[in-house]
Amino acid sequence: MRASCEHRHGSDDLNGRVVAVVGLGHVGLALAERLAAAGVELRVSDIDESRRDSAERIGARWVDPADAMTVECDVLAPCALGEAIDEDNVDDLRCEIVCGSANNLLASNSLAERLANRDILYAPDFIANAGGLINVYGELHDLERDRLDELVEGIGDALTRVFELAAARSVSPLDAARAVALERLGAASEEAYAGVV
Repeated sequence: MRASCEHRHGSDDLNGRVVAVVGLGHVGLALAERLAAAGVELRVSDIDESRRDSAERIGARWVDPADAMTVECDVLAPCALGEAIDEDNVDDLRCEIVCGSANNLLASNSLAERLANRDILYAPDFIANAGGLINVYGELHDLERDRLDELVEGIGDALTRVFELAAARSVSPLDAARAVALERLGAASEEAYAGVV
């Protein structure tokens, strides 16, 4: 999210930004708590009304779930179900940035181009939510917290590279992210092949 704000506004400072967190489950609530600590003005929502207590505890404004995806905000952070952005709501979004932890945020890849055409910066979800996989990797390899934090910080660097590539090639961030992923997979395949030969 910081890398997205840096790209859009020239500053990664989240203080005073309005962020809508849609879904206050395990990941969404943890994100909302961190954002509240960073001085973010929060709009939150969840289909489970009992999560209102958590919203009040962190000083967030509750939004009706039916309106959550289209609430006016700087950053929209879908953190629940996939396909949160679809044909029915893509033209009604009122945000500058989409950066959430849900998998498969877009109901179809063509929506990435629609977001770009509306000047909404989309942080591809498979990069933005990579922290979960990094955490699993850390558990499997008994990494220290400092090393895990360093790897997670690399997500912002990866997004910055994707945004720069997207701008340079005049493509959506999703297309740029896929190009980077394919390049990395190709390089890894060549490396693995060279180790076999």
